[in-house]
Amino acid sequence: MSAITASASTSAERLATLSPDTIPARERSLAGDETARSGLPADGDARASGEDYSRPNVDFAIAARIAAAIARPLGATRVAVGDFTGSGPISVAGMSAIARHASFGAALNRAAARLSKLEEIFIDTGHLRQLGRSSASSLSLTLATDDPAVVAQASLLVGAAILHRHFLSCTLKSEREALRGILGNDFYLVATREAPVLYAPLAGLAGGSLSIDASIATDDERARDIGRRITATGHATLCLLVERTEPFLAPLFAIRNPPPPDGGNGAGVVAPLTDQHCAHIVKLLQRRFPPWSPIVG
Repeated sequence: MSAITASASTSAERLATLSPDTIPARERSLAGDETARSGLPADGDARASGEDYSRPNVDFAIAARIAAAIARPLGATRVAVGDFTGSGPISVAGMSAIARHASFGAALNRAAARLSKLEEIFIDTGHLRQLGRSSASSLSLTLATDDPAVVAQASLLVGAAILHRHFLSCTLKSEREALRGILGNDFYLVATREAPVLYAPLAGLAGGSLSIDASIATDDERARDIGRRITATGHATLCLLVERTEPFLAPLFAIRNPPPPDGGNGAGVVAPLTDQHCAHIVKLLQRRFPPWSPIVG
């Protein structure tokens, strides 16, 4: 079978903005050369292997997006790349900045993909054809390929919706205002006003407890810890959503989006997710997370 590997074309992101019908003949020829190197399916290979051409072809933009996510791990702001970064004088952000330089980018990204095991991910054409068949599928693709910093914000929102009962139990104004500071005003209002009515079933995913007391109003480290645990709850839930909806993307999501540091498992997530849970998460992110609203919708 054909596969997307970390040897994917360095022009993947540029190709993602094009469609096969609009690429000039010379560009199509170049793209064909890159496809051969990246493991993406070529027309002749597909016919020789008996591929069914009565079915829709692989979406070119989706294939290029996944290839770029695998081939350029340092294009993201937070990717687990083992000992490649974080153990020396150069931070992850610093290494990512160096990788953006034309002279260093290709080599550093190859090393990061190897050390993070991204290059071992295998995705065949059958997987690619099924992507985007539903809003949940589109969300899984976005979770696996978007900037981890954006995924972390989505995790915070989902975690807040899941833990809304804990927030509603806060009786002191100082506690509520501290929570507003942790979540941001928009996410706080979603958790305390919308979630109990529109996303109530998500509360059943919180299998543990989250201790919130007056100390979060005066202890900055305690407030940060609560924020990490809320984010970890959402992150664990989104991981389960990817595993349930598009399991072949789960390794890509896990490598590009490691759990929040010191967040543990948040408040503990009850698995497995149901179709109802997934539908509520899709609806939540579609309505209240602007970066993904057009994609998920």
